[in-house]
Amino acid sequence: MSSFAANDVTVVVPAFNAEHTVVRTLESLCAQSAGRPRVVVVDDGSTDDTAAVAAAAGAEVVRRRNGGPGAARNTGVAEVRSMLLAFCDADDVWPVDRLTDDLEHLRLHPTTGLLLGRTHFDADDDALLDGMHFDRDDRSALIPHFGASIMRAEVMTQVGPIAEDMHNYEDYDWFLRARERGVQFVSHDRVSLHRRMHRGSTSQTRPGDTADLLATLQRSLRRRRVEGVGTLPTLHDLREGSTS
Repeated sequence: MSSFAANDVTVVVPAFNAEHTVVRTLESLCAQSAGRPRVVVVDDGSTDDTAAVAAAAGAEVVRRRNGGPGAARNTGVAEVRSMLLAFCDADDVWPVDRLTDDLEHLRLHPTTGLLLGRTHFDADDDALLDGMHFDRDDRSALIPHFGASIMRAEVMTQVGPIAEDMHNYEDYDWFLRARERGVQFVSHDRVSLHRRMHRGSTSQTRPGDTADLLATLQRSLRRRRVEGVGTLPTLHDLREGSTS
């Protein structure tokens, strides 16, 4: 079985006006027990010093005109030359052993295309968590979230780019397309991402709602009808995949 090292991983960090949070994010990526992965920060048209702060922290920085999270992630993906790809938003944090655990799983399970862990939610104000569903007492959930996943780079090519016309549920949309393309993804019960909820985050300034989620599911249903691919997977299917 082929083994992986940290330098086989590129982590894409989309960032917009994140000068006050991106350093903590980069510190968590660079302090991984497995070693330091390559980190590419995509400055998505920030009007603050995000690019300079990220560069000073040791990240590679790509600057682009503001286009939203999907466009920023796609720009970062275009820079990937490694075997493995992961993402982390510019206000989130990885647990220190995240990469060690992920690489060991991918070594032992060469057919796994994408590995998805749990997302733990931290909030400046508990009111920001109102209406959210957690399936454990530690405020964590298993959800389709780019920041909690790692994939073989060819999977992104197989599935195609992230939707750039969506500001909510673009993760769900991409995971649905991965299912439609037959990607084998595996979920596990470890926390892979600490997601920080704060007043300035995209999830607060552009919150999703039921209509956005319904539209995402309808897009998948239309694709399946056109392509003649089985039935629409449920959200349970999306979240669970197969469990290791």
